[in-house]
Amino acid sequence: MPAKSIFNAHRKPKFGDLILAAHKGDADVVKDLLKRGANPNEESFEFFFPLGAAAEQGHVEVARLLIENGADVNKKASDTALTFAAGKGQAEVVRLLIDKGADIYETGMAQLDAQDLARILGFEKIEQMLKDANESRQQLLAVEKASAAAAAQAAETARVEYVSDPRLHRDIPKPKLLRVPASAVQQ
Repeated sequence: MPAKSIFNAHRKPKFGDLILAAHKGDADVVKDLLKRGANPNEESFEFFFPLGAAAEQGHVEVARLLIENGADVNKKASDTALTFAAGKGQAEVVRLLIDKGADIYETGMAQLDAQDLARILGFEKIEQMLKDANESRQQLLAVEKASAAAAAQAAETARVEYVSDPRLHRDIPKPKLLRVPASAVQQ
């Protein structure tokens, strides 16, 4: 029986319909269910959710559709979509999730992150993708940290006022007054 025949197009989606359609990889049914109000972040009693189901089965188009319709790329039930995909060797879905900002450090039920799973299970391509993503994020963090430090230094430098010193025939930095609360002054 095709997946479309199990869903009545005239009723509000039932709990679990979207998870089932995502698991089967039927983008048309997923689109229809989302249009009729299905929650892209619903979670089943078995700790499963639509994006996780699509990721585990390698359904890239369905995963993309879910993300475009509000699925949280970092949702965690028993695992995240990224750990589901990495654990099943679904490289295209792993790439999509990384590109959409999935947390590469989040661990799943086995307390392993996606890179650990890929390494243990022998998915070298996925392991390398995750290593590259880690390096990129570390470089970005370093740049952000350096930028913040430079901005702080620039702000401090900009606060220096200059006054004219006729004895030296040049401008010198104006001394800053230290403001001490009256309660801090001991008598």
